[in-house]
Amino acid sequence: EVDDELVKGCSKELEKMKMLSRVYVFDFFKAYEDKVLKGLEAAFLSRAHFGAVQLRHVQDMIKEAGYIITPEDFQELLDEAARYLDIPEKKGGARTVDLSVVTFIMDALADREGFTNSQFERCKKSFEHFDVNGNGRLEDHELIPLTTWLGFCSTDARDLVRQAQELVRSTAQRELELIP
Repeated sequence: EVDDELVKGCSKELEKMKMLSRVYVFDFFKAYEDKVLKGLEAAFLSRAHFGAVQLRHVQDMIKEAGYIITPEDFQELLDEAARYLDIPEKKGGARTVDLSVVTFIMDALADREGFTNSQFERCKKSFEHFDVNGNGRLEDHELIPLTTWLGFCSTDARDLVRQAQELVRSTAQRELELIP
């Protein structure tokens, strides 16, 4: 969730400076991350009993953050958090978790754009499959097999690639026109 007051305050400061220093950008993101963490802590504490929350409350917090995950995804995240935080497995399974687990899960989802680790790895492997030359980018000739695999016929794929190229060219041209 975006903190409008923080963004407005930073925008006013930016207007005064007319440039962004490395320190300013770092401080901005640090303040924003602190605000997000405080929001997570507040959501946790509003639901916590004796320093822990029920799993269903964690699922609610995940939904409130805008992520949609299945019960299997949630279990994968819990297992990953337990391994990372070195939490021993409880007999019968844990029904509550503490703030460190909730923070780990939310950070993991944010770092991986809402994907679990296994989903992220599958996406990465799929990308690497289509990145034939291994340069970390999908070139024109690599996009056509990808779009075909996604369900577009090859003529549609060529048209999509052409449209994307035109968009990139026109954007680059407009940016060049802005340079004094």
